[in-house]
Amino acid sequence: MPELKSKSPRKPEPRIGPFHAGVASALFGFALAIISLQIMLGLLHAQLRTEVSVLAHALEGRPGIAPLARSPHSLLNIVQAKTEIARPPTDNCIDEVTGWLGLPPRHSTEATDRMLASAVCQGADFKAAALPAGEGLTILLAKDAGSQTVRLEAVTMRHAAPRGIDVLLSDRSILALAVGIAFSAGIFGYFLRRNHYLAYVDVRDRAFTDELSGVLRREQFLANVQQTVTSLREQGGTASVLAIDLDHFKSINDRFGHAAGDEVIRGFGRLLSTAVRDGDVVGRVGGEEFMIMLPNLPKYIAAEVADRLRKQMAAHAYCFDGNDIFVTMSTGVASLMSSDDVASLMDRADRRLYIAKSRGRNAVVWEDDDNHDY
Repeated sequence: MPELKSKSPRKPEPRIGPFHAGVASALFGFALAIISLQIMLGLLHAQLRTEVSVLAHALEGRPGIAPLARSPHSLLNIVQAKTEIARPPTDNCIDEVTGWLGLPPRHSTEATDRMLASAVCQGADFKAAALPAGEGLTILLAKDAGSQTVRLEAVTMRHAAPRGIDVLLSDRSILALAVGIAFSAGIFGYFLRRNHYLAYVDVRDRAFTDELSGVLRREQFLANVQQTVTSLREQGGTASVLAIDLDHFKSINDRFGHAAGDEVIRGFGRLLSTAVRDGDVVGRVGGEEFMIMLPNLPKYIAAEVADRLRKQMAAHAYCFDGNDIFVTMSTGVASLMSSDDVASLMDRADRRLYIAKSRGRNAVVWEDDDNHDY
């Protein structure tokens, strides 16, 4: 059999200090901000260039350019309307043009409409007027359409004030930019915090786990057993406890040294960890003493589990410095009763462990004369 080797200590995970993490985050955020700003400026420039082109073409009377009034991410809301009126001067020219300008979607004030209408009716070919509160601009053009009529064209340009969610969902390039920034920041944050999290897990495991055997320390084992018992009480379930002691362990230390004893403890901890189910609780409660909490197992099945472990242990040879070391185990089994607390349950398992040792060791005891539990 291969010689047992001491478990090498876990190498400490590399850590990022708070100062370095702050500098790295600041540089990363600054770089993302510059890149995002540059891309957004390019997109806004392209959008404004398109919308200004629409306005220019509308003023020049060139067909083929559709207004962008319905675009959810438009920065400018441009609306164009056309009509024909009798060639001024007419008595009702101003009223007629004012009424036409006031129709939706012009939404300008009557004073602005009358000023535009007055200029055109008095012979002006072009007139522009600002909308109230600096909301935009209305331009009115008069073009000859015949000897009896004049063709009017009105172009209104307003601030569109698009909603951010509309812009995000309607423009694939902006959506892709947002997703890219979120993904990049997420990846950066993950790797930034990963080392700290691993260090935390390592410290937590060292605090809860016995370093030699790899199972829970006594304090954490008792806390987990208490939590399990409380949960089983609420659910009406049962559980069993195995109290285990390695036989003649002191003689191993005396004959082969404490290093050999440590290897036995380490190997036995691995055996227990691989033999139990998920949800079972394994702890080292003393030098060579272990306990296992088996939720939802009655005592007679827990005794079968203990006997299988006993046979595995007895058949396994620990090789140390060319010596084959065979170790046996004694086990006491107790099951949870309605009157039990954690202390009484463990005490009953301990008493049966001592009975097993008094009967010559390498045995499993799950009944006694004074206390017949489930």
